[in-house]
Amino acid sequence: MTFGTFGLAFLVRPIGGVLLGAYADGQGRKASLMVSIVLMTVGTLAIAIMPSYETIGLLAPIGVLAARLVQGFSAGAEFRSSTAFLVEHMPHRRGFVASWQFANQGLGRVLSSAFGVGLTVWMTTAGLSAWGNVSDRIGRTTHMIAVGLLILVSAFPAFTVLTRTPVPAVILLAVVYLAVLKTIYFGPLAALMSELFPPATRATGLGLSYNIGVTLFGGMAPATITWLGTFALIGDLAPGYYLTVIGVMSLAALIAIRTRGRILSGRDAAEADPACFMSRSWP
Repeated sequence: MTFGTFGLAFLVRPIGGVLLGAYADGQGRKASLMVSIVLMTVGTLAIAIMPSYETIGLLAPIGVLAARLVQGFSAGAEFRSSTAFLVEHMPHRRGFVASWQFANQGLGRVLSSAFGVGLTVWMTTAGLSAWGNVSDRIGRTTHMIAVGLLILVSAFPAFTVLTRTPVPAVILLAVVYLAVLKTIYFGPLAALMSELFPPATRATGLGLSYNIGVTLFGGMAPATITWLGTFALIGDLAPGYYLTVIGVMSLAALIAIRTRGRILSGRDAAEADPACFMSRSWP
């Protein structure tokens, strides 16, 4: 039930991504980001000041759930508007500037997690930016396929070691190792996704695709892994199996993009819609 409630907030992310994405494409990135910030503030404040169950009964958990849905709606809009805003202001260094999207998310997790100490030792903000620069030189898919293969062959062995030797040192090393791989993988991701859509529909496309993925494979991951763990042949290795399957799906998507998809370069995007960088509503 707890994991289901956690995942429920993610279900409204695609809705927020589509509605506020369309708003961003029509009214500008800044306007949409302001709406997203206000909604997140309202949802967070509502949780902070919500009376206890002893005071208002069932209205307390219902109110918290409603606030979480508001937060999810807001979060669904944040990624696509901020990414579109970034890449459209530095079209020839998209990998670098878009890598800050996930670098800043990582920084937030560092500040709120004990594992942040390990992350700051292994990968600094400057390092994250450098990986974003690497993708500007060698290509997004080349970078992500290489790291994705490393994640694919690492996930299951890492969780096998964790289940057989669950001591603090091993847990810390495994989590830091996987976190560093994830950080390197995420560096060019925002730039790659932005280049899959033309400027006129970029915010909507980013909002829908990103939030569907986050909802299905992120928000529902705890519930899915818990369910997989009920099978005797899987058991405690459920996270390893889950990440392996997701890794295969990610590599298949990257290969499809590399072989069949058309990625818009900075020059292509400018030629497709020169006003996208100079429009009155996007600066």
